[in-house]
Amino acid sequence: MNNLQRIANLYRDLLILIGAMILMVIAIFPEPFSLLRDPVSWLGKTGPGSGFAVYRSFWLFSAALIFITFKWYQIIAVVAQSPIWQKLYVRLAFLAVLAGFLLMLFPCDRFDPIHSTGGALVGIGMWIISSMMLFRLGRMFNRFVETSLHVMLHSSALYCIIHFSLDTPLKGFSQRPAILAIVLVTTICLHWHSKALQKGNSSDDEAVTDLLNS
Repeated sequence: MNNLQRIANLYRDLLILIGAMILMVIAIFPEPFSLLRDPVSWLGKTGPGSGFAVYRSFWLFSAALIFITFKWYQIIAVVAQSPIWQKLYVRLAFLAVLAGFLLMLFPCDRFDPIHSTGGALVGIGMWIISSMMLFRLGRMFNRFVETSLHVMLHSSALYCIIHFSLDTPLKGFSQRPAILAIVLVTTICLHWHSKALQKGNSSDDEAVTDLLNS
């Protein structure tokens, strides 16, 4: 198994873990929670005076976040074996996500500036990584698909930044298109590199190799 396939498997496991974590925490969260509109970070709040029920969801959220951080560290360990790790922006992006997950352990209702900084680091880091993958593997797609993915990725990120910066009622909802765009772009890029490796196509192999080469 090559490094790109290991990264793809770790990323798949990470998505499954995050999805399972959200569903489990919602199941024991003592307050109504909207999957569409509420910020995900609310699931990790301690809620002053809310009693043991909130602390159960808080500790489950925190435990899952620690494990997610560990899975991301495993991804970094694989990427660090490749020449692309020598690029400063790549190291900063991956380490920003790692630091962001750790800062998000601070509950948003008690340590909002710290938690929000962590969320911003995760979002910006993942946006840089997905953008880098799309730019480097863009030649694997036709021009329309590549342009559409860029528009979706960058417009959704801008939409999220605007609503969080202005602290609007839509800031929770604005997370959803940004998260979905990042996940979709990253998943498509990883899928196409795996497909190219299986086909053994020379032009695709070159594009796939470029993803981890400097």
